Amino acid sequence: MDDFLSRLGAGLSARRGDRSRRAAAWNELCTHFPPSIEACEVETPPSTLFARDAGDLGVAVLWIVQAALARPIAAETGIPPERLSPLSSIGALAHSEDPARPMRFWMDGREIKLSGRKKYITGGMDADWIIITALEKEGEGPRAVYVPAAGLPAGALEEIDLGMLRTTSHARLTLSEQSPEGAVPLPADGRTVRRAIKRWGMVERALILEAYAGLCLRLARLIGMPDIQGRLDELMASISSSRRGLIAAAMAGERLAPGGLDIAELACIASSIGDQAPGAGSGAEDEPSFDDLKLARLFSPDPPRA
Repeated sequence: MDDFLSRLGAGLSARRGDRSRRAAAWNELCTHFPPSIEACEVETPPSTLFARDAGDLGVAVLWIVQAALARPIAAETGIPPERLSPLSSIGALAHSEDPARPMRFWMDGREIKLSGRKKYITGGMDADWIIITALEKEGEGPRAVYVPAAGLPAGALEEIDLGMLRTTSHARLTLSEQSPEGAVPLPADGRTVRRAIKRWGMVERALILEAYAGLCLRLARLIGMPDIQGRLDELMASISSSRRGLIAAAMAGERLAPGGLDIAELACIASSIGDQAPGAGSGAEDEPSFDDLKLARLFSPDPPRA
C-alpha cells in the first residue's frame, strides 16, 4: 500500500491532463482500495490517504464520489447492481444545473427525451455511467435517469477546467431534446431521489473536507509549519469523528443534521499555507498540490461557461 501511495504521489504531475495515465492509476487504485461506503467508515478512509500521503486531492474526490455518492444513490434509486460492474467503473452524478436551462425528461413513445444543462460533473469525461436528475413534470420532484456515458450524443459532454483537481476530469452536460442510447428512467420517486442526494451529498462533503484537511497537513509538513500541523491534527480528529457518525446515520436511513466543523478556520489555515512559496521545502512533484488549496472553488464550484 505504501509503495502504491508513493507512486501515486510521484506520478501526480504526469497524470494532470493525461487521460490514459489517469485511467491506469485509477484501475490499480481500485485493486487496493475498492470504492464502497463501508470503506469510508474506518478511522482514516482511503480518500484521506490519497490526499495526505500522496498529495492527490483530485483522485481523492473522484474516489469519494464513487464510494459515497454515485453508488449509494444508484442503489437507492433502483439501478441494478450488474449495471455498475466492475467496481473500477466510474459513475457520475449530474445534478447541479443551470437555472436558466433546467434538465427535463419526457417519453416520446418508447424513447426518453432529455433537454437542459448540468453545469458541474466530477469525473464526467472519464465516466462509464451517469445518473442524471431531471424534472418530468412542472412542480414535481426530480426523477433520476441512468445513462451509459457511451450512449450520450457526441459533444454532449464538455470538459471544464476548474484551475484545480486536475488529476480527475470535470464536465458540463448539455442535451437538446435528445435521446441518449441506453437511457433508463429509474423507479425511485422524486422524494426518494431528493432525500438520497441530500443525505449522501452531506456524507460526500464531510469526506472531501477530511481529505482536504489531509492535503493541508501534507503541505504544512513539507514547508515546515509545526504550529499549523498540530492544529490540523486536532481538526482532522474532530472531522473524522463527525464523519463516522454521519455515515452511520446515513447507512441507517436516518435524517442527517447539518453541522460539524466550521470550515472558516480550515480556510484560514489553507490560506496561510498557500501564502508560502510552493518551492519552499517542497519538491517539484508537490507543486501541483498547492493549486488544490482553493477551498471556495472546491465547495462552491461555479465554473465559467463557454
